[in-house]
Amino acid sequence: DKYKLGGNYLFNQLNLHSAGNTYTQNILADSVYYNRSAQDNHSHRIRHSLAGTAEIQLDSSSSVKITANGYAGTDQNSNSSTSEALSEENNPVNNSVNNTSSKGDNSAFNANAIWRKKFKKKGRTLSVNFEDRYNFTNSNGYLHNLSDFYDISGAIFRTDSTDQNKINSTTSNVAGIRATYTEPLSKKTYLELNYSFYNNNTTQKRASYNKDLTGKYSDLVDTLSNDYRYIYNTNSAGINYRFNDKKITFSFGGNVANTAFQQSDLVKDTTRKYDYYNLAPRANFTYKFNPYSGLRFNYNGSTQQPTIDQLQPLTNNEDPLNVVIGNPALKQEFRNSLSLNFNNYKVLKERSIYIGTYFTFTNNDISSTYTIDSVGKRTTEYINVNGNYAGSLYGG
Repeated sequence: DKYKLGGNYLFNQLNLHSAGNTYTQNILADSVYYNRSAQDNHSHRIRHSLAGTAEIQLDSSSSVKITANGYAGTDQNSNSSTSEALSEENNPVNNSVNNTSSKGDNSAFNANAIWRKKFKKKGRTLSVNFEDRYNFTNSNGYLHNLSDFYDISGAIFRTDSTDQNKINSTTSNVAGIRATYTEPLSKKTYLELNYSFYNNNTTQKRASYNKDLTGKYSDLVDTLSNDYRYIYNTNSAGINYRFNDKKITFSFGGNVANTAFQQSDLVKDTTRKYDYYNLAPRANFTYKFNPYSGLRFNYNGSTQQPTIDQLQPLTNNEDPLNVVIGNPALKQEFRNSLSLNFNNYKVLKERSIYIGTYFTFTNNDISSTYTIDSVGKRTTEYINVNGNYAGSLYGG
């Protein structure tokens, strides 16, 4: 009863073959053009996974629970694709044959430890949670592409070819601690205080090599290579008020958080620093008509940081006709989410009814924009936008 231990091992092998065709119509400001593409992809993955849990009852009022899991594996991928762009009059604009392949290693480790303490006063509790998430990926691959571009008469006026070796690696570690204290104000009301600190440290290396005069991949392409580090620290403190009754349960509160970013271009030896303060309010309300019927409302405000792929100021040319560029000036987004739902269940008749609605709108939403040039080449860049929202209504 004092100690509980458990664990498991898993071996997984996955072979996947997928193929597909896509037909796209692009409506531009002054023209329309079409694109046909076909893809054939093969992948092979092997993974060894371990997981374990330990629970220790320290005494009658406190306990510790530790969970950990991790894996190590290899990946092989190959992709062949063809594409053709056509003008509004169905004349050829460009076509492309693209082949990519890669082999790599990957591993991850996640650990979580939580200590809980119950005090003599009923409802007074303290919990401290430690968390660490580590991920590593490494790959070595090749890009072969041949693209033809056509003039108005349908004749080829330019041919581009790409033959590159690409070596990529990403290392990410997120570590943090969160403490929560609950104080009963009465038999039905509680005050909750919390504080957390999280550190995210991610490094991403991208290296592209052309062939040299001897035929070896040793000529580094500076515009497609980089060594980038992304660090952000988040301090958050909050307060929450809860009321619990047989029919009515509600809570409201929020957190004030400071997030400090640091982006370092280790090749150019440049650093960008900036930080944000955010208020993340939250509230929920539940009304139980009876044990089998209830109405629930929920609101939550939250932030989302951009990923290192979105921030790194580097061009991704794995598809030379559709290149992607990172944006180091991206801001974090703030999302407001509201939901309202009703459910009713009749046990003897085995009949249930549920209906609900969900709505969300985001400030500085991390989105993307793309431009298409006169030869049909598309360039995509990440940006922040306002005005994005989503909503839904469901029932059954």
